Amino acid sequence: IRYDKDGTYIMSAGEDKCVRLWNARQGTLVKTYPVEHTAGITDLLIMRNRDRFITADEKGNVLMWDSVRGVVIRRFRGCPPSNVAGVTSMALNSDESILCSACTNGIVYIWDLAAAAAASSHQSLV
Repeated sequence: IRYDKDGTYIMSAGEDKCVRLWNARQGTLVKTYPVEHTAGITDLLIMRNRDRFITADEKGNVLMWDSVRGVVIRRFRGCPPSNVAGVTSMALNSDESILCSACTNGIVYIWDLAAAAAASSHQSLV
């Protein structure tokens, strides 16, 4: 569950693979987005201007959505396909140009959102 920047809206997602937009002040469902994930959603980020949001799942997929049109506009592979590793969490830098996704196998992917591929990846020594 995530609030938008001013607390007007909430987005929820989970094991049912659905993303829902709620009006936080009225407690009403505004929109249910189409199912695009093939596994449970593990994390969700709302972009500051609310025009996009990002979801990640248990199979390592990371999707960027157009909030208004309700469609996926970009697909990332948040964990390598050779590893059966899911994304556990994501974070954006302060100007929302870099996305990081952390996987269950200890690898963190750093995505330049202006580029098509991962900028780099790092394996944890934990």
